[in-house]
Amino acid sequence: MIVLVVPPLAAYLRHTDSQIDWVLIRTSLWLYACAFSVYILAHLCRTPKKLDDERAITEQEFVRKIAEQEHEIDERNEQIRTLSEKPKRSAAEQYHFDRAKKALKRFGPKAVTALRYLRTQGSLIFTGPGGAGVSLPAGLSLQEALWAYNACAGEGLVTSTEKYGSGERTYAIPETMKSVLDELLYDESLLLG
Repeated sequence: MIVLVVPPLAAYLRHTDSQIDWVLIRTSLWLYACAFSVYILAHLCRTPKKLDDERAITEQEFVRKIAEQEHEIDERNEQIRTLSEKPKRSAAEQYHFDRAKKALKRFGPKAVTALRYLRTQGSLIFTGPGGAGVSLPAGLSLQEALWAYNACAGEGLVTSTEKYGSGERTYAIPETMKSVLDELLYDESLLLG
């Protein structure tokens, strides 16, 4: 507006005795009006895009913040679930589990095979010095089976009771080890070493 008013006013005040050229002023005003219209049209076209770009930036920032907060919520939910979850085993069961796992890893696949067989049979009775009259797990000799049962008995995985004077020895899995062995005997990582 100042650009339209100040130059003619300055020219009039400077040259008060001259006559005003209204045709020139009208032509100048038309030129300014055209330039102002082009300016307005250009800004009317640019404004929606600028607003849309600003909205997109704001939306991306909100989406990023929401994703961060969802991640924090998921982490907190996982912590809450972990803290509120009952332990899988009691302290005694965990002790038996760790002890049995360590022993089975040390004794290897033959002990695992022998214990699987004993678990399905319930108990095995070996009679006489050679252990006659007992069925053996597939793939194990009498000496290997006896070694496995005696080694496991030494670790408390198996009970070994001998009938005094008869040479009869009975091997069984104690109640405290049944659930532990049910879980461990079919763990393939023990068979792989």
